Amino acid sequence: MKIVATISPGNSGGGAIHDFIKLNTRYYSPVKGHEFRLLQDPDGLLNLYKNFYEDFTINNCSNALNRFKNYTQSLSKLKMKVDGRYVRIFDKKFIEETNNFTDKITLISYPGLPQFYKVQMNFFEKLTLGTKSRFFNVKQKHLNKFNMILPVDEKIFLREAKKYLKKIIQSNLKKKQKIILDQPISIWNYHKIFKFFDDVKLIIVTRDPRSIFYSMKSRSSKAYPGEDIKKFVIWYDYIIKKFYLNYKKNLFHKKILKVNFENFVSDETLKNKILKFIDDKEINYKFDFSKSKNNAYKAKSLLSKKDQLFIEKKLKSFLQW
Repeated sequence: MKIVATISPGNSGGGAIHDFIKLNTRYYSPVKGHEFRLLQDPDGLLNLYKNFYEDFTINNCSNALNRFKNYTQSLSKLKMKVDGRYVRIFDKKFIEETNNFTDKITLISYPGLPQFYKVQMNFFEKLTLGTKSRFFNVKQKHLNKFNMILPVDEKIFLREAKKYLKKIIQSNLKKKQKIILDQPISIWNYHKIFKFFDDVKLIIVTRDPRSIFYSMKSRSSKAYPGEDIKKFVIWYDYIIKKFYLNYKKNLFHKKILKVNFENFVSDETLKNKILKFIDDKEINYKFDFSKSKNNAYKAKSLLSKKDQLFIEKKLKSFLQW
């Protein structure tokens, strides 16, 4: 299964390059053009792996698995807008495959009531528990509400995780196709994606911080500091330095292409470089470069001169136009 993934730190143009590949080449999005976040979200697959093996305690791995199950249940119901209507982006096999996967990565399981879980129970839950135990003589094992587990060996986990991801992706395909994924991993730990896919390439997208701030501000982005320029420059300086610190240690250069969004919409040679990197060619010309170019440079005219100068002063080394 050949996969190309676009990743970026947010409002940085990664989605546009994903759309170009999806619309103009033979690559196909298994989640109908939306972000594939099963791996990188806080209760996703990567968090499960971390708590099973890197930060192992019995409580950690048990809690991580419970949270993963709750997260995937919610994900199975997620509806996103596709061609003007809201549809589920994962098919009906998603939960079945998830349950099969969690069974295969569990060595043993048993009901428990660990302290960290008990202290978070509300008053009525604790009252019900105490009443059943004291007045109805219900045995403790029947009162334990939390599923405790031990995980299988790490090699087995990674083998089953690869199979699970492949099944999830292929179940949304009509035939065997090349895959394009948007944001399946973060730019701060992107190297970890190579544990979960055998044949994957990454396109890392960066953008001028003035354009990022304008995009956040104009779109009222909920997860980003677009309402406060002082917080934004601290935020951007922190996250971009984190990225470059890891990027300098990168051991996967042949599988990674780093591009600047402004160059992508302005320079034909970069488009060709991307096509060569993903080993494909344009078969359609549906992607609107003029619209993306207009979006790329909106900050030049629409962001106030005061804000532009402030960002230029504070983030001088990261400017890209």
